[in-house]
Amino acid sequence: MEIRTTPERGEAYPFAWVSRFSAYILTTLAMSAIILLGSLLRLHDLASQSLWVDEGVSVWVASKEVHYLLLWLVRGDVHPPLYFILLHGWMMIDDSVYWIRLLSVIPSVLTIPFVYGLGKRLHSQSVGLLSALLLAISPFNIYFAQEARMYSLLGLMATAASYCLVWGLQTSKTTAWVCYALVAAGSLYTQQVGGLAIIVTHGVVLLTYYLRGKREGVIGLYALAAGVVGWLPWFAVMLYQISRGAVSWIGNPSPHDLALLVLSFTSHLLPDVIHLSSVTIPLPDISLTAVLVYLSLACLGIFSLRHLRGQILIASFLLFGPLVVELNASLLQPVFIDRTLIPVAIVFLLLLAAGLVWLMKHTIGRPVAVCAFAVLLLLNISSLDNIYRHYEKENWDSAASYVTKQARQGDIIIFNGNSSQLPFNYYYSRFSATKLPQLSVPCELDRCYRFEAPANAEDRARIGSQVSVYQRIWLVKRWWGNWDFTAEDAVGPRYAKQLRFIEEKDVGGVVVTLYGVEGEPMTQTQVDEP
Repeated sequence: MEIRTTPERGEAYPFAWVSRFSAYILTTLAMSAIILLGSLLRLHDLASQSLWVDEGVSVWVASKEVHYLLLWLVRGDVHPPLYFILLHGWMMIDDSVYWIRLLSVIPSVLTIPFVYGLGKRLHSQSVGLLSALLLAISPFNIYFAQEARMYSLLGLMATAASYCLVWGLQTSKTTAWVCYALVAAGSLYTQQVGGLAIIVTHGVVLLTYYLRGKREGVIGLYALAAGVVGWLPWFAVMLYQISRGAVSWIGNPSPHDLALLVLSFTSHLLPDVIHLSSVTIPLPDISLTAVLVYLSLACLGIFSLRHLRGQILIASFLLFGPLVVELNASLLQPVFIDRTLIPVAIVFLLLLAAGLVWLMKHTIGRPVAVCAFAVLLLLNISSLDNIYRHYEKENWDSAASYVTKQARQGDIIIFNGNSSQLPFNYYYSRFSATKLPQLSVPCELDRCYRFEAPANAEDRARIGSQVSVYQRIWLVKRWWGNWDFTAEDAVGPRYAKQLRFIEEKDVGGVVVTLYGVEGEPMTQTQVDEP
């Protein structure tokens, strides 16, 4: 089960018709163009949309001192610290939306040359170039490259780890295994679910090599163990985070979710319809066909490695291993979600490229490859058009601007979830020199250390007593979660009877409702009466 390091006769080369030096120059130019294209697509409209809740959480956590940042992650979050520490240092330079999101663009762009190297080592230079191109224009990867979260960094760490794994198995170089240990630890410190899934997958690959008596398998297991040992300081924290319970909004995976996952990997956020000149094509008419085509191409990519047992083993495990790990983990606690599977999406694109290259090598398959690539390109363009022009995140900047313009002394702001307070205040602090008093249901993050915890009658009574002296209440709620949240849910039925609806404004994913107080504000004694 050897891993080939030199091309076989007849292998597809993109520049086989020129000298080796000229081919090197052309390959360098092609990769430079692909990286430039990927960079431009990720930088386009980078700051055009407001930070949404998850990004607001990232900024809020990263704005703390490092010791408090670590403490809060231990007590109130489910993520490891690497991304937040990087963002903490990054925000010391600037804290604008563009600059904050730029930290996610950089690792996404850096992933492109790594997927080229991985494709070249596993298959051929042609596959490396085509997989780099598919990654550069991938709506799924572009979307998460434009989000202030850790997922593009996870994609870089996992792809770099897979590249170093193949590099080490091919060459047995110490440098490869040292790099592998470092990026393996980096994957675990970036995102626990995705990092563990890729590390378990690599462990199975290395164990297979070890059981077959390969020296590289032994060295690789030592390198993997070194990476895991480097992560052990956070292991106890992860166990504590797990003990606090599941993330409430992640459900158990279904076969339908797996089909959507394939479509999301290739054409994320497709619109409901695709317009071609005067023809309108409903998405349901082509989505199932596209999923089947993509799966067939990925299977062809694996089939093209049938004579290379080492490569086909690694490619198959990198594709299916993290999926199996997360599906089995979801039997205990739901963790299966597309963003943690971004390493699988990258390998899937690599195998799509391998399938297309295999078809291009056969005369009868070339028309099929051209049509498949054209469909993929069409869906990608439609997805990117939807992401850039139509898809809207929560408009917290508009919500904060609206409250700032309409607010007056004697007002208070109440949020239907403590995480909603974070992106609102990011903009509110820029729009208003003086801040209105604020409350979150059931409590502020600094006090309860838990996102979106359910409120009970005691919480509502406490909040009602605190707002009883104010003249007007601004109720701010986001689309996700408890959308039917009312003033009574916030302050309790007794105080809600005194509230008079004034106006409501939907600013896109966020609804701001203003209530006035009928008559004189209630006294503390009145609020406390049964």
